[in-house]
Formats: sequence, C-alpha cells, structure tokens
Amino acid sequence: MLLKMMKIKSLVIVAGLLTSFHDINQNVKLSVFNVLGQLVERLVDGNLIAGTHVYRFDAKNLASGIYFCQLRTASYVGISKMLLLK
Repeated sequence: MLLKMMKIKSLVIVAGLLTSFHDINQNVKLSVFNVLGQLVERLVDGNLIAGTHVYRFDAKNLASGIYFCQLRTASYVGISKMLLLK
C-alpha cells in the first residue's frame, strides 16, 4: 500500500512493506515513472525489512503532470498514480 501527500515541490512517499514471518527481508524497488514509462528516479533498490519506510521524492525539477510510483518485491507489484501541480 502506498500513501502519498503532496507538498510544495516535494512528495513524501510512505511505503508499507508487509511480509510473511519466514520472509522478513525482501528485495524492494521503489521507482517513479513518467507517463511515457520512463524511469524518473529510483528511490529504493535493495533489501528492506518488513515495516513502514518513508522516502522523500524531490520533484522541483519535474514538469507538472502525471507520474506513477511503483513498489516492487518478489511477491508484490503496486502502482499509484500521482498528480504533480506547480
């Protein structure tokens, strides 16, 4: 589950990583894409333990528009649509 809060020229992404008892550590990728599917930024690419993790995405150099945040693990892929207004 991804929660998003828009702030002026900044985005706070809270990624809740749920896992089974036997799979506490997972390889996680948290990425932001534009509407063309191009990678804008990779916020996380590595192993994380289960829990809540907070990442700040600085969007001051991006144009207004629609972006997608993707959370990917071995057993889950979630995508959230984000609207950036300046």
